[in-house]
Amino acid sequence: MKKKRLNNSHSLKVNIIFNLLYELLVVFTPFITAPYVSRVLQPEGVGINSYTNSLLMYFTLFAALGTGSYGKKIISGLRDKIELYSEAFWEIEIISILMGSIFLVLWILFSLFYKQYRPYMLILSFTLLATLFDISWLYGGLEKFQYIVGINSVFKIISVIAIFLFVKTEDDVLKYTAIISLSMLSGSISMWLFLPQYVIRTNIKFSSLIKHFKGTIQYFVPSIATSIYTILDKTLIGIITDSNSQNGYYEQATKIINIIKSVCFNAINGVIMARVSYLYTQNDEKELKKIKDKSFDLISFLSVGACFGIIGISSVFVPLFFGDEYGPVIILLKILAIAIVIIGISSVANTTYYLPGAKIQKAAKRLMFGAGINILLNFLMIPFLHSYGAAAATLISESIITFLFVNGTNGFIKWSDIWQIMWKKICAGLVMLLALVMLQNIFIELSKIILLCTEILIGGIVYILSLTLLKDISIMIAIKIVKNKFKKGKNV
Repeated sequence: MKKKRLNNSHSLKVNIIFNLLYELLVVFTPFITAPYVSRVLQPEGVGINSYTNSLLMYFTLFAALGTGSYGKKIISGLRDKIELYSEAFWEIEIISILMGSIFLVLWILFSLFYKQYRPYMLILSFTLLATLFDISWLYGGLEKFQYIVGINSVFKIISVIAIFLFVKTEDDVLKYTAIISLSMLSGSISMWLFLPQYVIRTNIKFSSLIKHFKGTIQYFVPSIATSIYTILDKTLIGIITDSNSQNGYYEQATKIINIIKSVCFNAINGVIMARVSYLYTQNDEKELKKIKDKSFDLISFLSVGACFGIIGISSVFVPLFFGDEYGPVIILLKILAIAIVIIGISSVANTTYYLPGAKIQKAAKRLMFGAGINILLNFLMIPFLHSYGAAAATLISESIITFLFVNGTNGFIKWSDIWQIMWKKICAGLVMLLALVMLQNIFIELSKIILLCTEILIGGIVYILSLTLLKDISIMIAIKIVKNKFKKGKNV
């Protein structure tokens, strides 16, 4: 039976709310498990998991190619024509299955020759297998984010329960790895349950397979470049320092930063890209610029607040959250927190200009240059500064990439506009940081958990009040929305 054509997708606001809810779950999951896991597995066990996952990611990248970004772009552009997007879906997924199968076999062979971590690496095969079945890009392109959010949320919760039930000692690293890997595979397979509602059977064209393969390669190059400074640093820390503990410190710091990035960027950019890709096909330049400005404002509001907040609370947060054994994570967090703001700028440029505008090669060149700088700095700095060197290399390379990204938009994004949006937020962030430092000095005798909760609450209030006094546009818009909602409620 032929499927009926899609109705209008959820509004941009609704989709962002769906994604924000999931990203909040992503945030709270580590906040529940990380203190437990870090103490049970210790820096050594956390480091083993981090190092083996960094090795796996190279195989995963080649297995996935650029399917996620490319597939979402293609589906979003065809979403009003079920026959065309169904055909594209099957063709892209066939490529994904073929590539995933090849690199799954290569990973298993690689694991057999890597004796030191062989059991952990073989278990991680389930993570790679999940890549074959991952069709979240289809739902993203159709702007049906409720499926991505709902399914992943269920398996996130199950994995949390399983960790507390089965991970009991520092020898349970293998169990921990298995729980995470199997939950990812289960989530990917479950996505297929809803497929018949949106996709019909179509004929597969060999010529189209070649076309889509070339398309995924274009999106693959930027992902490879990005992986250099998100994965290679962990690999090099393990190889150069020969210390699982150093990798454990770095893993915990990057885990917190990645959580913040998920909240600040992923929930927004994941929705924005699908909508922007559609607007590019409609040549709606006015709406494109409007969405770009809103995206910049919202992401800078979140990223600047997160940056100064992390710098302010890290000395209280780290020993309370991870344990006293993770002291080096404090400095790592302070270094990497600055990168949140910098990455926020490049992420908006990438989502609103490079990816939807078919300027992948242009972005890839800039990413590759930044990645080359990152590799060089890692080799120079890790031998002397260990994990601190990797963090500094990441901050410098991210700054270079952002500079190149903005300058490469031909005026679509201007530094003057960025400053206009961000300067009030930076001022408010500095006021918040000062308030956090004063709180730590005044209430030094308080228990760490009470002090941390007090800092988060008061820091957030100070940030919002400062923005309100400065009449920042993001706060003014929020106040206007609340007033309108209140007026509507009174008129009912």
